[in-house]
Formats: sequence, C-alpha cells, structure tokens
Amino acid sequence: MTKGKSIYKSYLLRLWWKEGTDLCRISLEEVKEQSPMIYFTDITHFVGFLARPPTASAENNTQGEK
Repeated sequence: MTKGKSIYKSYLLRLWWKEGTDLCRISLEEVKEQSPMIYFTDITHFVGFLARPPTASAENNTQGEK
C-alpha cells in the first residue's frame, strides 16, 4: 500500500428553506480566507459534490442559484 499526501478541507454548511415550500437550499463555504461560497439547489448536486474526489486547487464551482 502506498502512502500519499492527504488533502484536508473544512466547510461551513448552511441549510435554509424557502418560505411556504419544502424546497431546501444548501451552501458550503470552505473554512479559509476569501473562499467563494458554493451553492446547491438540491440534495443531488450537494451529495455529488461530496462524493467526488477532492483536489488541492481552489474550487470555484457553483451548482444552481444563490
């Protein structure tokens, strides 16, 4: 088994619901200076983001709308 360099990331998770609906919105913000917010309009995009392998580079992807 080979040992590789680990990639560690911390995120602040925010969840909110649109009033009068059961529509959930999700955002993640990496815990470091000047990190962009990553928005998700549904749980499928959010789980897809979590399931993909992390990269060491800055991520500037948005999934859905603010």
